[in-house]
Amino acid sequence: MEFFLGIIFTLILLSITRALFIKSKIIEKYKINKLQYTQSYIYSLVVNNIAKQLASPEPKETQARAFLAKTVMRVVFSDNLAYWIKDNQFYQANVINGQIDNSTTKIVDTMGMNKVELDKMFFIVQKLTEGKHNDSGDPGFKNL
Repeated sequence: MEFFLGIIFTLILLSITRALFIKSKIIEKYKINKLQYTQSYIYSLVVNNIAKQLASPEPKETQARAFLAKTVMRVVFSDNLAYWIKDNQFYQANVINGQIDNSTTKIVDTMGMNKVELDKMFFIVQKLTEGKHNDSGDPGFKNL
């Protein structure tokens, strides 16, 4: 019975104290507002993690990549001619039925070319040398 009276007395005291706090507006000062989980709020929280996950890391230099860089040669086909760069020399050869005719291989002489031919050779050299650092099919999400 003593415990029951103690509980009732405590509940009455708590309700009176709460009523006084509400009247004096102290409780409103410490009121916690619920967070609103909007789409833009969630996006602002996770945008940095998404960018890190989408960005592909720089490929490691492995023995296999070094071997492929030494053995694989890039070739550009244009107007029944094949062009490639080997040992810092620019080569050209005829293409017959989709195969390079090695007997017609020669070094390209750019000294006697006109402006149109030089622009074409410049474009081909650009295509042969672009993307050398990572040309293994990577989509390239590096600038996020």
